[in-house]
Amino acid sequence: MAIADGAGLASLFAAGYVATNLDNLLLMVLLLGSYPQARLRILAGSLAAAGVLLAACLAAVVLGTLVDPALLGYLGIVPVALGLRMLHQRNTGEAGSSEGRMAGVDGGWFSTSALLLGNSGDTLAVFVPLFAESDPRYLGMELGLFAAMALVWTGLALAVSSRLGTTRRIVQAGERLVPWIMLLAGGYVLLDTATDSLL
Repeated sequence: MAIADGAGLASLFAAGYVATNLDNLLLMVLLLGSYPQARLRILAGSLAAAGVLLAACLAAVVLGTLVDPALLGYLGIVPVALGLRMLHQRNTGEAGSSEGRMAGVDGGWFSTSALLLGNSGDTLAVFVPLFAESDPRYLGMELGLFAAMALVWTGLALAVSSRLGTTRRIVQAGERLVPWIMLLAGGYVLLDTATDSLL
């Protein structure tokens, strides 16, 4: 049973990472295309942003040891609310463009990192609750999977940076899934599951 539960959690983590980082993939591809001479700095900024996000998730693990576990499940309200907001924005046409978010970015590692972090609220909304209420025996798997996904994402951005049109189509198709992944992750956190620290 634990293996199946771990596999389900791993699937949710992978799907959550992909869905909430499609826009960051497009931003990295745009940056790599705009500043080809700064590829290493852009990639370093991407990995630095992932490191900060991972640190925030580790802080959530500490939070999970300090706060009454019965309260942590309510963190699932955050991704559910954001998922509903995203659906509303998509239906009303309020979502902004990736190009508009790149204003002021010069291809340096710090500005790249700041841009990606500023665009990662949805990632935090999904992963902080998941880390905070997960059983500690799954922590190594969660950290490893998050780090592996960050490395794959950075490599993918580098590999497809010369195919901007293809990347845009993938991102546009995938972004339709983001609100539903947020709702799924929030529902997972709100429910008592076998991977929770509540058991």
